Amino acid sequence: MLPVLLLFVSVFLYRNNSRAMQKFYLRMTFSYHCRQLYSLVTLMVLILFHYSAHEVMPTEYGIMISTVPMIILFRFKYADKILHILHDRRKVAYCTALATLLFLFTPHLYTLAATTATILVAAGFYPSHHILHHSVNYENGIKLCEHPNTVVEYYY
Repeated sequence: MLPVLLLFVSVFLYRNNSRAMQKFYLRMTFSYHCRQLYSLVTLMVLILFHYSAHEVMPTEYGIMISTVPMIILFRFKYADKILHILHDRRKVAYCTALATLLFLFTPHLYTLAATTATILVAAGFYPSHHILHHSVNYENGIKLCEHPNTVVEYYY
C-alpha cells in the first residue's frame, strides 16, 4: 500500500499548480511550524509502516536497520537538514534513489527501501533554500502572496 501511495502522491501532486497545492507551498514557505508538522506527519507514516511491517513479519530482522533513519527524523533539526539536502542537491537525491532501488531487491531490506523512498518523496515537497531565502525579503514575500501561481517556479 505504501509504494502505491508514494507513487500516487509523486505523480499527481509534484509541481501541481492547483489552488490547494499553492496554499500548501505558501504555508510550507512562510511557516516554520508547518514544516515541523510536515516532518512529524512523515515520521508518523514511517512509524505506522514500521509497526505494520513488524506485525506482518515479526521474525524479520531487517526492520532494525530501517529504524535508524526513522529515529533520526525524531529531531526536527536533523529532519529539516536531511530534507533540505535531499531537495537541493540532486546528486545526493539520485544516489539515495539508486540506493533505494538496490535495497528494494536485496533480501531483508524492503523496509529500508520503503523508509528511504518515503523520505525522498517528503523531500520532493519540501521548500528549497532558494524560496526560503527569497521569501525572507518583505517585498518578495508580498509578491509571492499576491501571485501564488508563481510560487511553483521558486519552490522547486
